[in-house]
Amino acid sequence: MNISIILAHPQPESFNHAIAQAATRACLDLGHHVAAHDLYAEGFDPLLPGGEIPSEAHLPPPIQQHCDEIAAADGIVIVHPNWWGMPPAILKGWVDRVIRPGVAYQFAEGDGGEGVPIGLLRARAALVFNTCNTLRERELRVFGDPLETLWRGCIFDLCGVKVVHRRTFGVMVTSAPEQRQAWLAQVKAAVHRVFGDGPSIHIRRYEPADHDAVWALHNLALNRVNAHGGNGAWDNDLYHVGEVYLGGGGEFLVGVLQGRIVAMGALRRADAECAEIKRMRVHPDVQRRGYGSAILHALEARAVELGYRTLSLDTTTRQTAAHAFYRRHGYRDIGRDRYAEFELILYQKSLS
Repeated sequence: MNISIILAHPQPESFNHAIAQAATRACLDLGHHVAAHDLYAEGFDPLLPGGEIPSEAHLPPPIQQHCDEIAAADGIVIVHPNWWGMPPAILKGWVDRVIRPGVAYQFAEGDGGEGVPIGLLRARAALVFNTCNTLRERELRVFGDPLETLWRGCIFDLCGVKVVHRRTFGVMVTSAPEQRQAWLAQVKAAVHRVFGDGPSIHIRRYEPADHDAVWALHNLALNRVNAHGGNGAWDNDLYHVGEVYLGGGGEFLVGVLQGRIVAMGALRRADAECAEIKRMRVHPDVQRRGYGSAILHALEARAVELGYRTLSLDTTTRQTAAHAFYRRHGYRDIGRDRYAEFELILYQKSLS
């Protein structure tokens, strides 16, 4: 997929930049091609000259590049702060110059511009991430959330993008570093959910009725990579998920696809500051679609919410695909261990 990412914030150290970086990494993890633009850093000129208004106008090369990229995008990510209920002026200028007739929309033959345009953008979905310093309830009660109307109704729907997900993070000025890390994990999870190959999975907490499906997935996934040492007492946690994970300062998540559990992962408390990633499994028939990453990002977000600063995990040397997966997501090799016939690689990741 081609993903277009547009960032509009003047300060490189802003949380908006962190959001754009997280979204970019998540898209690259999925194997997508990313065209990312930091409008302020690039010095984008937001002023629309009169000569550019006609659909047949000759465009400067930088504007033509933006138009070509947005026209070819299969997915769009917009990142900006909420300033006075509007995007920064530089982003409004980008809309004026790039979301233009002949690129993003056109009018039917015989329509002089008074009718409803025909959307031309091919993107299957758009993600809009905003930051704000206004409480959500006040935003809705007093201002009516004008950015929702702008992006969903006035821009994307009109231009043919019918699936639009928008998320506002705030209040920024009072947010703690741990909260911001959790928000970034939510950004990554949203990217995997919306732009992952194939249908998206629904991630939810484990329920007792899930036991048989979880048990079957656990065994199938290990057998497929020749890393199953047989069942025994070491599997008892899967018979006591509520006690070991849900009631013990941890979490257990499942990913549901068309009514079937196809992915799972758990978080188990090690001590006050560290938790272990456990029982990461994806059904062999749906691997390499971003489902494992979606589960991992959701677990990382939950770990931050629970106050953990470090995550650890182990995997057998036979699980070569898992090694690349965890390294790609920021886990570093910290040593070796052994369990029965298996040599283990130990990994760790800091959440601070």
